[in-house]
Amino acid sequence: MARDRSARVAKRAARRFAVAGSVAVAQEFAPEASEAGRKVLWKVVAFGSGSLAALVSHQLVKLVWSKAVGGDEPDPMDPDTPLSLAVGWAVSIAVGVVVGRRVGQRLAEKGWEKAFHEPPPKPAPAGD
Repeated sequence: MARDRSARVAKRAARRFAVAGSVAVAQEFAPEASEAGRKVLWKVVAFGSGSLAALVSHQLVKLVWSKAVGGDEPDPMDPDTPLSLAVGWAVSIAVGVVVGRRVGQRLAEKGWEKAFHEPPPKPAPAGD
C-alpha cells in the first residue's frame, strides 16, 4: 500500500513539475517574442505537455489493465491472443492515450493563460 501511495505522489509531483516547467520556460522567453515566436513557443509547449500526458496515461492504462484483467497487456499481433482481448486492449490504450493527451494540452492552455493573462495563440487557418 505504501508503495502505491508513493508512486501516486511521485507521478503527481512529476506532472506538476512538467506543467510548471513549461509555464516557466514560456514566461522566460515569451515577453520579448514576436507574435510568430509566441505561436512557435505555444506549439512546443502544447506538444510537450500533450506528449508527457500521453506517456503517463499509457502507463496508467497498463496499470488499470493489469488490475482489471489480472495479467500483463496482451500482444494484439500474436495469433494465439483471443480477438476480444486484443481488440479490448487496442481500444483501451487508444482511448486512454488520446484522452490523456487532450487533458495535458488543456492543462497547458490553463497554464499559459495564468502565466500571460491571455489565451494561447490560435493556429492559422488551413487555407493560409
